Amino acid sequence: MGKSEMKIFAWLRGQKEKKIVPQVVDAPPLPPSDYCIADHLVVTRLGNSHHGLYSGEGRVIFYNYYSGVIVEAGLQDYAKGNAIKVVYSPVSFKNSTVMERARSRIGEREHNLYHNNNYSEQFVRWARGGGLW
Repeated sequence: MGKSEMKIFAWLRGQKEKKIVPQVVDAPPLPPSDYCIADHLVVTRLGNSHHGLYSGEGRVIFYNYYSGVIVEAGLQDYAKGNAIKVVYSPVSFKNSTVMERARSRIGEREHNLYHNNNYSEQFVRWARGGGLW
């Protein structure tokens, strides 16, 4: 799908395209006890960023690139030994609503190869802010 087609779909939905640059805290990673429910987390592996939502009790909801499914797993499974950082992205809902939205997608499989590069970030931003997904 080309840029012009994507703009048409955005127009049809009555949404304007927004370009939001995530703000990653450039500080030492926080210990898991400092994460808050619905925090936007990111790890970098092999030059790619992988985004997730902290769901409490040491667990994260994220798009698993290996299985192609949205899952809830432990921090260790999410990070795979890499440092976890917090992203300060827009949030439009209460934390409970963010988590409800995220959990409603667990088990969903993404088949669109064009979006897999940033699907995890789109998922997190949709859950937190309700933007296009």
